[in-house]
Amino acid sequence: MCGELVLLFLSFQTPLTFGVYPTYPAAGPLQGKSPAEQAQLLRSIGINLAGGRFRIDDVPNALRAAKIDTLGLVVLWQGEEHWKSHPESRPITASGHPLFKDRWYAGICPNQDWLRRQKLAEIEAMLRSGRYDVINLDFIRYPVHWEVPEPKIPDTCYCATCLTKFQNDTGIRIPRELSAVPAKADWIKSNHTELWYRWRAEQITGFCAEVKRLRDRIRPATKIALAAVPWQPSDYGNAIYKVVGQDFRALAKVIDVFNPMSYHVLNQRPVAWIGEVNDHMVRETGRPVWPFVIFDKDKTLAAGQWNEIFRQALTGGAGGFIAFPYPNIWRSSGESALLEFLKKSGGVRP
Repeated sequence: MCGELVLLFLSFQTPLTFGVYPTYPAAGPLQGKSPAEQAQLLRSIGINLAGGRFRIDDVPNALRAAKIDTLGLVVLWQGEEHWKSHPESRPITASGHPLFKDRWYAGICPNQDWLRRQKLAEIEAMLRSGRYDVINLDFIRYPVHWEVPEPKIPDTCYCATCLTKFQNDTGIRIPRELSAVPAKADWIKSNHTELWYRWRAEQITGFCAEVKRLRDRIRPATKIALAAVPWQPSDYGNAIYKVVGQDFRALAKVIDVFNPMSYHVLNQRPVAWIGEVNDHMVRETGRPVWPFVIFDKDKTLAAGQWNEIFRQALTGGAGGFIAFPYPNIWRSSGESALLEFLKKSGGVRP
């Protein structure tokens, strides 16, 4: 996901939950207002979920006092800074080369123990703070920069950590005479293709299961959400499973809600694609689905186009939609359309 969340609906049932993210630190119309005034303003336009990575209790307390649930987001396996501080975290492709940087995106190997421990500690601290009703796991996947019309599909991760862990977990032994990464990758895909893909996906699901165990022990009421790449098995040869490593049926056992990042403009898809992804995700998971709606600084979309985006975000069995980032709403062509949509909906499905 290329940014942070803004709008979030929490359930299939009406009344729907509308949210904005990040509202902390305060931006746009919220700037200069006290936490209580911010909360009252958000509630007055129909918002009942908001948040950010809170440093103090005043804001989440004010939001909850106004009957607004709180949301926090955790960025997991992305960031060039990790390549610099821990070069071993840069994924290795089947060709034996380090993963390329794709525009702004620098994917991280999800099997680095040091980073997994670090992120679990970060999530544990969020849970222990008691400030969050929803925690969203972002970049919870193997690397691919998918937010473009024609994505480059990398074949990863064949780093030393992954190859060692794959062998230890499965009992498979790569022949000793194969010393080069391309030869090892070819051998795995020639002899254990399905096991390799399943093992990769299990690493993503396994991390989420660890998060669930933390949640269940520390703050059971907190919902765990997952930022989902909006692909179906028909996209790029089932890349959602074979490349991204998101197995939605398995993830549904440990995740409370799914957030498909259906950025139809960035992907140059028809707006109806948002509803199609919703329908697929609902059928695959049986969990609440809240698609993301991205707000950038684009001034080309008319109010009617935004209305159709919002409408599609509620189709396919979805419980609502997510838009982001909050500061961009007030600079985009969708500001008035969003406010009007919230006003007309009154918190229920239009």
